[in-house]
Amino acid sequence: MEMAFNGSSIICDWFLRSRARKALGRCQAFTLIELLIVIGIITVLAAMLLPALSRAKEAARTISCSNNIRQLGIAAMTYSLDNQGSLPFFLDWLHSSSLASSDLTTGKLYPHLRSKTVYLCPTDKMTLPISTRNGLAANRQSSYSMNCVICHDSDTARFVAPTKTFLFMEPNLSASDNTGMIGPAAFQGVSAKAVSTRHNGRGHLVFCDFHVERVNARTGAKLERSKRFWLPATTDIMGFGAMLPDP
Repeated sequence: MEMAFNGSSIICDWFLRSRARKALGRCQAFTLIELLIVIGIITVLAAMLLPALSRAKEAARTISCSNNIRQLGIAAMTYSLDNQGSLPFFLDWLHSSSLASSDLTTGKLYPHLRSKTVYLCPTDKMTLPISTRNGLAANRQSSYSMNCVICHDSDTARFVAPTKTFLFMEPNLSASDNTGMIGPAAFQGVSAKAVSTRHNGRGHLVFCDFHVERVNARTGAKLERSKRFWLPATTDIMGFGAMLPDP
């Protein structure tokens, strides 16, 4: 009698456990509608997070670009200390003055930098098309241009307002512009003289006192109309001041 009771108890226990497992299995499974809802939620979250992630990546690239142009300024300062206070010439700071050259290692500032990556903004690099000529890169190797008006007054001791005259700009450059120079006249460089706005509407400048600023298009346009922005000293043998309406 006891054995029969024990046997029925075991069977009942097995049955209850089996039902529980089946019920648990049904609870753990997703219906198609539930699955679609989950996918929809994930899609919405991804759409919300991706722009923030993109902005964070651009912020990192902006900091890198700012560091690049600051290093160019420091290299120019070091060069001037080694050359009796004179800044490098606008035709050979980036590469040798040969028009056919685009080798950064031949430029006057390269010995003070020892890195090609410093010359190229990471955001700008992403937009440059891949182009080669004779196995070498055919596109420009730099995102920055030097104020070519400074070549007429490169002695920093004569600068009137070094905090207002820029030395290097991050301008809008064509993919083939390897000149490394920028000026207020149309013939000075291949590109338009506008400051780039690739960093969330802003671009970088390093001034002759070697401080860095990030300016928007409106501020950039205002600066580009100013004589002092381009002319470091009181002399103006080329008459660039006549092209500029503001002091």
